[in-house]
Amino acid sequence: MGIYNIAIVFIILAVICSCAHAPPTESWKKQYSYLQQTRPQNRTITETDYYIVFLVAAYHLDYLDNRALIDSLIDYGRRKGDIGHAWVYLKGIKDGEPNILEGGQSGQLGKTEPRFYEGVKNYIKFGYADPSNSQKANPRYEPNPIKYLWEDLEDGFFQKGGGGHRPTYAAKVDLTERQFNRILDFMDPEQYNYETFSLVGNQCSSFVAEVASMAGLPIEDMVTVKVAPSMVIGKKEYRLWTDPKYSEINFSSPDVIERSLMESVSEGRAEYALGWYLDR
Repeated sequence: MGIYNIAIVFIILAVICSCAHAPPTESWKKQYSYLQQTRPQNRTITETDYYIVFLVAAYHLDYLDNRALIDSLIDYGRRKGDIGHAWVYLKGIKDGEPNILEGGQSGQLGKTEPRFYEGVKNYIKFGYADPSNSQKANPRYEPNPIKYLWEDLEDGFFQKGGGGHRPTYAAKVDLTERQFNRILDFMDPEQYNYETFSLVGNQCSSFVAEVASMAGLPIEDMVTVKVAPSMVIGKKEYRLWTDPKYSEINFSSPDVIERSLMESVSEGRAEYALGWYLDR
């Protein structure tokens, strides 16, 4: 997968609740007021020997709390809980030849260990993240099933291209030859640990934020979501946590990256590149 599903577990719970489609909340309007700004119209970029384009597919979710996130995932999430993706397009010269590398980190395939939503669901139902048949037949109580969202999965990989995502924004930054080589080395699978994939650690947005720092374009990428200790589904209450350390989760978000890239373009620190990218 080219995306990560930070709260898809909430989506599953919300679907059971049959949450109705709702108009944007005031918190959503406040979070995304910047989307009303007029975007540049150029469909070309200044071609240089070395540059990088940061790309993001942002779905504009409501991060006020886990309930707001649930509702916005249902209303605005485009892939059943998908919260977006971010990646880079790197161009330069290596060994005298043009070199282009496009992609980013991905993971959560569910082949060797449960996906994040599956792990939380299993904790709630069986008391184990990856229960055996014996454990399913003899379930136990897990007081903090949401804790699986903090786990590291070991099925990450380098996703070439955008993984099927259509970007909502793109920004270009010129590089020096030294910056280009540093980023190219950083993206090398022998240097970067693509295998470890984590909602609160290495994932697509955190990958882009780190590369942006190397390119001399520090961007914001983090968001905090409050997590209620339980959720009521129908007439039954499901416990998500008893340990307060799980009362909020911090993670790198495509929505935050999009806003930061827009600010970088408006401040002249980067060049608008969405039209160019879509026209290639």
